[in-house]
Amino acid sequence: MADAGRWERVKDLFQAALERPTEKRAAFLEEACADTELRSEVLSLLEAHDHADGFMEVQPPPPVTAVGRRLGPYDLLSRIGRGGMGDVYKARDTRLGREVAVKVLPADLAGNPDRRQRFEHEARAASALNHPNIVAVYDVGFDDLGAFIVTELLEGQSLAERMGEGALGTRKALECGVQVARGLEAAHSRGIVHRDLKPANLFLTTQGQIKILDFGIAKLTSPFVDMGGAPGGGAPETKPGLVLGTVGYMSPEQVRGQRVDPRSDQFSLGCVLYEMLGGKPPFTRPSTAQTLAAVLEAEPPPLAEIAVRLPRPVAWVVERCLAKDPHDRYAATGDLARDLELALARLQEMSQPISAARTRRRWPTMAALVVGAAAIAGLAAAAGYFARREPSGVPRIRYLTYSGNDSSPAASPDGATIAFSSLRDGRRRIWLKQLASGSEAPLTSGQDDFPRFSPDGAQLLFARSEGAHMSLYRVPTVGGEPRRLMGDALYGDFSPDGARIVFVRQLADGAGITSVVATAQADGTAARELLRFDASALPGGAFIEPRWSPDGRRIAVTQSTLQLGEPTVIGIVDAQTGAIERVPPPGGAGVWRGSLAWVAADTIACAQPESVVGQQTGTSSSVALLELASRRARTLLFVPVNVTGLDVLGPGRLVLESRFHRQSLREVALDGTAGGERWLTRGNGVDRQPAYHRDGEWIAFSSNRTGNLDIWSVSTRSGAVRRLIDHPAHDSDPGFMPDGRLLWSSNRSGRFEVWIAEPDGSGARQVSQDGVDAENPVATPDGEWIVYASANPSTRGLMKVRPNGGDTTVVLAGNLIEPEVSPDGKHVAFVADAGTQRPSLRVVALADGAPVLDVALPPWNEGGGIDQGRCRWLPDGRGLVYVVRDRDGYAIYSRLLPAFDAAGVSRRVASLSPDLDAESLGVSPDGARLTVSFREQRFDLMLAEGMPGVDRPRRSP
Repeated sequence: MADAGRWERVKDLFQAALERPTEKRAAFLEEACADTELRSEVLSLLEAHDHADGFMEVQPPPPVTAVGRRLGPYDLLSRIGRGGMGDVYKARDTRLGREVAVKVLPADLAGNPDRRQRFEHEARAASALNHPNIVAVYDVGFDDLGAFIVTELLEGQSLAERMGEGALGTRKALECGVQVARGLEAAHSRGIVHRDLKPANLFLTTQGQIKILDFGIAKLTSPFVDMGGAPGGGAPETKPGLVLGTVGYMSPEQVRGQRVDPRSDQFSLGCVLYEMLGGKPPFTRPSTAQTLAAVLEAEPPPLAEIAVRLPRPVAWVVERCLAKDPHDRYAATGDLARDLELALARLQEMSQPISAARTRRRWPTMAALVVGAAAIAGLAAAAGYFARREPSGVPRIRYLTYSGNDSSPAASPDGATIAFSSLRDGRRRIWLKQLASGSEAPLTSGQDDFPRFSPDGAQLLFARSEGAHMSLYRVPTVGGEPRRLMGDALYGDFSPDGARIVFVRQLADGAGITSVVATAQADGTAARELLRFDASALPGGAFIEPRWSPDGRRIAVTQSTLQLGEPTVIGIVDAQTGAIERVPPPGGAGVWRGSLAWVAADTIACAQPESVVGQQTGTSSSVALLELASRRARTLLFVPVNVTGLDVLGPGRLVLESRFHRQSLREVALDGTAGGERWLTRGNGVDRQPAYHRDGEWIAFSSNRTGNLDIWSVSTRSGAVRRLIDHPAHDSDPGFMPDGRLLWSSNRSGRFEVWIAEPDGSGARQVSQDGVDAENPVATPDGEWIVYASANPSTRGLMKVRPNGGDTTVVLAGNLIEPEVSPDGKHVAFVADAGTQRPSLRVVALADGAPVLDVALPPWNEGGGIDQGRCRWLPDGRGLVYVVRDRDGYAIYSRLLPAFDAAGVSRRVASLSPDLDAESLGVSPDGARLTVSFREQRFDLMLAEGMPGVDRPRRSP
């Protein structure tokens, strides 16, 4: 309302009209109120009052059950629910043999032509909403029973039923809120506003997923909606002055009968969030009239009074949704979703309770709120640790090395020396740093990595690259000639008494990589296998950097499938029997591979990325202590860079391996000529996997620039950047179908699978059913097949599938990645990953897998993790270009097929900066230019001090 006086006038008229018979109210208002706008508002309130309880609330007379009937092709099996707009049945689709839900609506809907037209139109709109948080609409029809709509069959309960069982808790409420907001965002992007969002229309599945119900149904069947068709056959509009919604969840503009937009759904979601967090709806009063008045005039009780432990930023998000003026809410529902996601991600940091003091609401950015809350939370945490007489103060972090090429830290038993691997002088070898003096000196000649001190500090165990293999060596810390202990081994560690070592082997076995954890005497003799996982269970890299427990009874490893989106977990191996226990990491994103250290007999310090795809795209990190017996975790600190390794220096002190990672896209000339090179993107995000559209102007790429991994595109002509896929799941590996449709991998179904969408990202649908990890999809030129790399143990290798998801076929089995189909569709290129052996770039016939080309690549560990051999075909199909590391760094090479180059020589084709790593690439349709994702990485060692609960574990007897 414009002012309090006007609102008082509306209330007075409203109450006076209520005292008169219904048929006399309009005449009374005509006489008592000359203001047409004010009179219309009072009439709208009266209409809402008269009908509110009838809309989606009052049960109709019990209909005769339709169980056993058939509606079209649907056999009605059992009635599973009732509502004000009809019954819901579990049914069987006789055509597809699947179970569905069928909602039978009142018969008068089918008999009214205008209503029927409106129903059909809006049902089509609802069926177009393809989103994991919106119930899928399969079909619509009419029968003598009435109109019916067919949706996916859900298992679970409504959010209203769940809240009736007890409090959800802040985390669960935010998880639900994020999903609802993302579903609404998808609907709003298609021009659809729900207008009846409430707990009864939100379904919580047994898997914890929220589904929004009744899109386009409640607003169609309400008796208050004008059912007339729009001119020209378009969508009929709801007339201003008509009220639609459920009392207690309607926005002020709905109560007034005004036009609504997506911000009205934001208000309703705010009501739902308030109820989940506070335990009761914000505006409910004893009567309908009082509730409507509260929506228009009253502020809800502060959340501080009913949820005293709720973080302040969360309350601010809810209050912004509940703003009376739509302009004070979010401009876009996607912004609301991102604020809720950020609040959820930072929930542990935002531990400060809300002040009960009420202040004038302003709407700061979520980032500012989180920073402030995190600072407060950090102080509170430090105070708690001090009370326990552990190392006091806020944890402090500083750099120990500065070359940008230092990694794999190991602390000496006395905490005075750090051994590490460094590439600072162009050759990876082991260095020693004396903490007291700060001096640094090389110990080995290279190529060496992964050092570990013996318990007495006199020896170092490390891995050395020997051509195509890795071997374990031992060298005195005072210097001397290294001694080879065993071949085909890496990632070693000493037992607490120094008598034995544990190591890992990764062996190619045809279908993939067999991973072995074994022990031996300290001199390399008497090797004994503890645990073996063959390729049918896990691909390469399953076990990383074993760490022997202080009592010598257990060995901790990080266990990774190396698949995109698959969290790395902790494995605890019995040092005698080889039995393994998998320990879930403290957070859902897993742990950084190799980033763990024992701090006590039953406690491990570990680093974890903020995102499940952090290993590939880079992200901030946290360091936590994990008690293995209780599974309890305590976060020690947050670090704005990757923490990819750690070790314990002493009481309250950790040495960390930090990784700063960014990638940007740069267009270069394919023939290597100088000039004309330019950055297409540049920043601190990770922009990678470029793929040219057939028009040659737009390039699709994956990026984490918003904190989530999404598909973007950039124009080579104007430099304009736009997001193609905006979804809370992670999306990567972009490409195109021959007709221009978008092709990519997404984990929105829980695992990374192949998806297709329209060029603008709309109409997304899943293609593959790999069940584990389907990556790097690429279409054949005729559009008949999509080739991708599968990590499923039963189908590992290159697969092909029809765009409609049918005829899934194995092309070639093995640990094969990154396929690329030739322009004529006859060949497929890929990288064969052989674990610790030398990988290769291969080309085979797509029809039968017959070999055509095999190019040896340098051993994987020399490249710092980039996928060497990542390739694209030249447009003429004569050969391909690929990424490889040579003596001058990463470069782009070209190689013609044997039919065009008998000499079989690869040549460097791009003049690239030696300071940049070429990671992934795309070739323009005319073959003149490349767009390369250049990676900039800096690895340095950091010292973290003031870490409560951290100490070097003493050897147990």
